[in-house]
Amino acid sequence: MLPAQQKSALSDAQKRKLDTLIGQLGSDDFITRKQAVTALKKLLIHLNGLGKTEALRAYLEQKTESSKDAQIREYLERLWVIVRFGVTDVLLKKLPNLLKCLTSPLKETRLEELRRLEDLGRKGVSDAAKPLMALLDDEDADVREAAAVALGDIKAKEAVKPLLAALEDEDDDVREAAAKALRKIEQEAVQPLIAALKDDNWCVREGAANALQRIGQKAVKPLIEALKDDNWRVRDAAASVLGKIRAKEAVKPLIAVLKDENADVRYAAAVALGNIKAKEAANSLIATLKDEDDDVRYAAAVALGNIKAKEAANSLIATLKDEDDDVREAAAKALRKIGQEAAKPLIEALKDDNWRVRYGAASVLGKIRAKEAVKPLIAVLKDENADVREEAAKALGYIKAKEAVQPLIAALKDENADVREEVAWALGRMGAKEAVKALIEALKDNAAFVRYEAASALGSIGAKEAVKPLIAALKDESAGVREEAAEALGYIKAREAVQPLIAALKDENADVRYEAAKALGHIKAKEAVKPLIAALKDENKYVRQEAAEALGYIGAKEAVGPLIAALKDSKWRVRKAAAVALGDIKAKEAVKPLLAALEDEGWDVRWAAKNALKRIGQEAVQPLIAALKDKDKYIRQAAAKALGEIKVKEAVKPLIEVLKDENKYVRYAAEEALEKITGKDLGCLHDDWLKWWRKQKKK
Repeated sequence: MLPAQQKSALSDAQKRKLDTLIGQLGSDDFITRKQAVTALKKLLIHLNGLGKTEALRAYLEQKTESSKDAQIREYLERLWVIVRFGVTDVLLKKLPNLLKCLTSPLKETRLEELRRLEDLGRKGVSDAAKPLMALLDDEDADVREAAAVALGDIKAKEAVKPLLAALEDEDDDVREAAAKALRKIEQEAVQPLIAALKDDNWCVREGAANALQRIGQKAVKPLIEALKDDNWRVRDAAASVLGKIRAKEAVKPLIAVLKDENADVRYAAAVALGNIKAKEAANSLIATLKDEDDDVRYAAAVALGNIKAKEAANSLIATLKDEDDDVREAAAKALRKIGQEAAKPLIEALKDDNWRVRYGAASVLGKIRAKEAVKPLIAVLKDENADVREEAAKALGYIKAKEAVQPLIAALKDENADVREEVAWALGRMGAKEAVKALIEALKDNAAFVRYEAASALGSIGAKEAVKPLIAALKDESAGVREEAAEALGYIKAREAVQPLIAALKDENADVRYEAAKALGHIKAKEAVKPLIAALKDENKYVRQEAAEALGYIGAKEAVGPLIAALKDSKWRVRKAAAVALGDIKAKEAVKPLLAALEDEGWDVRWAAKNALKRIGQEAVQPLIAALKDKDKYIRQAAAKALGEIKVKEAVKPLIEVLKDENKYVRYAAEEALEKITGKDLGCLHDDWLKWWRKQKKK
């Protein structure tokens, strides 16, 4: 029995017959040419019926390109439609006008013939699939979509490859239809999809893998078999898909694949075992931590973390000395996932000869908040390696160990600035009040980033005794230190810092001005109102935003006018902050501008304006009722909506009158507001609402 590939190839006799007829197309004699065309049509249709379509396409393409006779090329281009659509005798007997309809310039005609082909396919005429596959390349997206749907409905397993290609179609609906078709074909599609995993085109390979993943459990057994395929790409994709399906029955085969000759396949197997969370794979993955390939070692470490394999702790700790940065990071993350069960070996690792192991161990102990590691970590604050000391300080900060405060205070004098920086951060995170004096001293450190962290820590601690040194730090040569000092003074709410903070509103650095404005808002410094109003015109949008917010916190009524003006700022965040501030101040004179802001292009601004009107509350009612008669339809509509949100009964009668407004959207808003206020649904007619209102007044 001939293999399928040989069956679909053209025989030598068939090629000779084709060559003869193609040669006659170049004849000067019209009758000869006509007879050759007729004979070629019959032969092509016959060969299509024998399953030779793909071979014919390749053969005719080659002949068309190589022929130097323009007349022959023209005839072959006309005949191409027969092999393009894979037309057979069976189809032409059922659909005599098939070729004419499929090549019609009218989309509707092509779609009608497509539906006839689908009907034939449903009745078991397998030849119907070929023209449908060809229609996946139609110029019209509707036709391509309909072809994909039809191929799915008739479950045409031979359509897998073209449907995979259709997953890359430019049209969303076509791609979706192709994906659905592949799911419908399901079991019939599995073997063709696995075969497609070795395609030269990566799009086809990716599409096949995605389709197999969607098919799910039904694809598992063939995918396990595919792990033994000769082609590494098939093994790679099969392992990857099995992991995504979470196929537990694939664990043993995947463990075997960890020894595959190809690194990409080993990587895919390790990732898959991690996705499946296969605890029985732990020992094999531990062995894989010594793989010669960096990516495979990385995948093994990640997988052991996903599995939370406590037996891997020592091996992962050893991996902290790996030559590859990513592998070391993956090992550290895996140890964090294993958590407390890894603490004991990690504490031991703090004494390792390799500084990278000590560094990684300290890092993980901090992130798993291992309280039993506090004393060993305190000892590591004196490690010979600065990176290790730095990581120990950070770890102690994460753990928030009170007994570490004094050793950390001592470490503020470490010779290495990076260590001092992390120590200051840790003391701030711990809220260590006993460290205030040392942190104040650290504000004079020669390294700017240490001074920065010291200022931040003093703010976090809320150290009032640090106010004067922090005020002095507002003039530090480093903008970052000045910024952090301003923020700290805001946290401490230091009233004695108001004037220095007002001066900082004119700092050359925008971040400093931003934090100064924010701090003045926290302090609620009324004497800062005028400078903050001036800051509403700062060149930096964030400074303007914070100035507006600060004025709202302070409740500065004298800022209402400038804040109303800020509702028209070019930046949405400033407009939003202005609206919020006007709500905080409860500025009834801002009602109309806030109503206008309800039409702002920014959703955040509209939300803030609506909430501001609600916060103004009762004081906004009369201005809102008056706004129901505004000349601007948008103001009338917004006023009606706002009254509905505030839900005040005194607005009912004015809103009923608005049901006669000339603008339908204003009427809709009034109707909706009335429903919210009264809980009644009386429709949009003025007379119905008025009748109800009069009855209510009599009660």
